[in-house]
Amino acid sequence: MHQASPLLIEKQEIAKKPIRNTLDRFNLRRHKLLKRTIRLGMLNVQGMRNKTGEIIKGLEELKQDITILTETKIKGNAVQILGLYLRFCSGVPKEKRAKIGISVLVKNRYKRYITTWEAVNENKIKLHMNLFGNKLCILGIYVISDE
Repeated sequence: MHQASPLLIEKQEIAKKPIRNTLDRFNLRRHKLLKRTIRLGMLNVQGMRNKTGEIIKGLEELKQDITILTETKIKGNAVQILGLYLRFCSGVPKEKRAKIGISVLVKNRYKRYITTWEAVNENKIKLHMNLFGNKLCILGIYVISDE
């Protein structure tokens, strides 16, 4: 019996491997039809000063992708990095007492999909995303009841 040389076996295995970066029509259609799940949530934190680590840890356990935080009591508008999340804040002006505020936490893996964000006022924040070819507007509104 004649054995094949190891060099020929290696060439045959290399030739059988598919090219991953090539998207033919079938793979392109399948790629577009992939179901993607994004976990959205809302949380009333009643002040974030000493709770940031606890909030981030809880969101990571729940595997939240995008979360709106209300009643943050943060002054000013800013973008900050908190662990695995980007935080977009809308709060009262720095010269006023911090009593309300709203934030949107977005996982870092989705930051490239964010097109614009706007802090409308201390109760409203708007975030525009172009997510997998779909336009998405996330609107966070915090309303204080008179009760």
